[in-house]
Amino acid sequence: MKIEEDGTVIFKSEHYNFKAEMRGNKPNTERLLTKNEAKMLLVNEKEEYPTFSCDDFKPKRIRIECTDQNLKGYEPFERDLTDIRKIGELCGYYLFVFSWRHPFFADEVIILKEAINNVVPDPETKRRIYTRASELMVRKEGENKK
Repeated sequence: MKIEEDGTVIFKSEHYNFKAEMRGNKPNTERLLTKNEAKMLLVNEKEEYPTFSCDDFKPKRIRIECTDQNLKGYEPFERDLTDIRKIGELCGYYLFVFSWRHPFFADEVIILKEAINNVVPDPETKRRIYTRASELMVRKEGENKK
């Protein structure tokens, strides 16, 4: 884990998770952090660590990098964090989940899904439409970054 000066937290992800995280199928990552790493996330260190609320975290964005940076189509991506949550402890480490909302799930897409649900009765056709729309949104997101 690294935290940049602007507060972006950076993690590396294995290629088998990376695509799902990038596409929004898995909009979260689970991490085991040391006590010191966990404290780096906090806006203010508290005396009664780890009793804190999600509002106390300073990272507002996350960058995910693939562990194998030579793979085509596995360029790093960034998202706005929606939640950071300590969910447990394991062997002296803290288990955290970092969550984000994929740009594909914007208000316009919710409206589109509702329209499709009202017009398209066949579940298989709905699945194909959703899959294709997701692919197009990922491609559009990549074009917007250029």
